Parts: sequence; C-alpha cells; structure tokens
Amino acid sequence: MKKTITILGATILLGTAIAPSLPTYAETSTEIEQKIKTNQQEQSEVDKRIQQLEEAIKENEQTMIKTESDIQKTEEEIKNLQDEIKVITQEIEVRDELIKNRLRSMQSGNSLVDYLDVLLGSSDFEEFIGRASAIATITKADQDLIVQQQTAKKELQDKEATAEEKLASLNDLKVELEGMKSQIEEQKAQAVAMKEQLSSKEQQLLIEKEKARQEELAKQASQAVEQVTVASESSTKKASSTKSNSSSAPVVNGDAVRVVTSVGNRFIGNSVYSFGAADPANGRFDCSGFVSWVFQQAGISIGRSTSVQSTKGTKVSTSEMRPGDLVFFDTYKKNGHVGIYLGNGKFIGSQSSTGVAIADMTSGYWANHFKGHVRRIIN
Repeated sequence: MKKTITILGATILLGTAIAPSLPTYAETSTEIEQKIKTNQQEQSEVDKRIQQLEEAIKENEQTMIKTESDIQKTEEEIKNLQDEIKVITQEIEVRDELIKNRLRSMQSGNSLVDYLDVLLGSSDFEEFIGRASAIATITKADQDLIVQQQTAKKELQDKEATAEEKLASLNDLKVELEGMKSQIEEQKAQAVAMKEQLSSKEQQLLIEKEKARQEELAKQASQAVEQVTVASESSTKKASSTKSNSSSAPVVNGDAVRVVTSVGNRFIGNSVYSFGAADPANGRFDCSGFVSWVFQQAGISIGRSTSVQSTKGTKVSTSEMRPGDLVFFDTYKKNGHVGIYLGNGKFIGSQSSTGVAIADMTSGYWANHFKGHVRRIIN
C-alpha cells in the first residue's frame, strides 16, 4: 500500500507542476478542470480503499475475538482434563495400595483380614472352595478396576495432548492476526494521509482556476485566437475519438497459464488481505482464496484452503517450476501461504502486508520460508 500511495502522490505533483499560464483562459480552465476531475477520482479511489481497510480491520477483530474465546475454552478444557487425570491417578494409587495390603495380609497376617485364616477356618472342602473363589473374585475385581482406571487415564492424556496441539495452533493464529491488524492499520493511516493530501491539492487547484479566470477576463480575446482555440479543441476531440476507437479492440483470451498469471493483476494495489475471504467485488482475499479465484477464471477448481491446494496437481522440483505453478511457503505453519509462480523468481499472491501483490521469492522473507514445495496444476 505504501508504494501505491507514493506513486499516486507523485502523479498528482507532476500533474500540477506543468501549470504555467497558457495562451487562453479556455485552455487553462480545461486543463485545471481535468486536474480537478482526476484529483476527485483519486480521492474516490482512496475512500474506497479506506472502506476496504476498515472492513478488513473489523473482520480481523471479529476473528481475533473468536480466537481468544477458543483459546480460553481450550485452556479450561486442558485444566479440567488435568484435574480428572489427577483424580484418577490418586484413585489408582489407593486401589493399588489396598491390593498390596491384602497380599501382605495373606503372607504374614496383621490387623486386616487374614486370608489364610479365612481359608483354614472353612468347615469342609466345599466351604474352602467357596471362600477361595470369593477371595479370587475380590482380587480380580480390584485388578480389573485398576485396568479400567488406567485406560480412562490414558484416554484423558490423549485428549490433553490433542487440546495442547489445538491451543498451540490457536496461539499461532493469534500472533498472525495481531501482525495483520498492525499492518492493516498502518495501511489505513497512509490512505487517510493520502486523502488529506489530495483534498488539500483540490483546494489549490480551485484557487488556480479562479485566478486564471480573473486574469483572462481582463484580456481582449481576438477572433483569430478564438478560431485557433476552436480548431485546437476539434483536433483534441478527434484524437480522443481515435484513441477511444483504437482502445475498444477486443482482447483475445490466452491459454490457461496466461489467465492464471495475469487475471489477478487488476487487484494489485487495489485489495486488502482478509482472513478467510475470497471477495473480488470488494478486493478482499486471503492467500488461498485469491489463488482459488484465479484458477476458477481459467475454469479450474483447486479447492479453497492451502491444505487442499497443497495436494492438487503434480509435485515438481524447483528446477522445473514454470509460470502458473503453485508455490507454498512455511509461514505460521507448514504450507501456510500459497502463491502463483510468474517466473524469474517472482510470484503473485495475496500477502497479509500488501493485499494482492507480486513478491520476490529469491531473497528476504519469502526465500527464508520457501522450502521447495511446488505443485503443477496446468500441464
């Protein structure tokens, strides 16, 4: 966004730098009015940009609220699981100690029930068998209960591990959202500053227009000058008509590779990164949403998420990659970002800091996060 605003500002300043007095009021007024019209169009574009950024900020904040809520719920879930594990562990220890006491009682006898006395106190063999069976049943029940408790403990530990992984993923997402929010707010501040600059420039142009009008009203406009002015205006209209006719020639669609490497260019400098979005009407995309939309324009469905897109087509080596291939980057997670390779180490994608933009993957951040994962969708 910063680069886009700088270019826009430079265009306006260059436009006003060529406004010395011209031969007639009509020519001066026309040129200034055109500058005012251009300025107003640029203000409208900046207003639209600010609106896009404000919407992106709201969506980001909503996602952040949900993520923080999910983090709190997951932390509570982990705490409850840990409490349950602690209780089961204590129960297992108590049961295990009880069995040990019973075994010690059978071997040496003490204040507890002496199993040997119980057996020897039988009046006949049948009663002896019954008492032995009862003791075995009690001991087996204790052992079975311990096994059940240990199984329950293992299940709780597995749930705890799963919850810990979920919590780590949510914390990673929170970090990414916080960074995204900071970048979007910076873009908005730049856009607001640009709007103020354009508004100030419009006021200057209006003053220049009135000044030129007052100066020319004091002059005597000759018939010859009027004829030259009419001829000049006619020539200008004819040139404009010729230019309009030449620009209306139909554009021939290229093949699928040309479509996917060029159709997204219109969003460069005119879009924002919005988590979970694929909204071309308002210029809002996340990385996988943009790539999915681009390929749809070529009649190709590749799925909506990076996890799905990372399995599509055929995996190729970096030495073989060509324009139109998908390139994946390990950002906050493996295959966390995706773009479309353009050749010469460049790719186009919806980046969180810029919206749709062309980036260099041969150095800096993208080079550090590119691990060689390339998928060919179009053979």
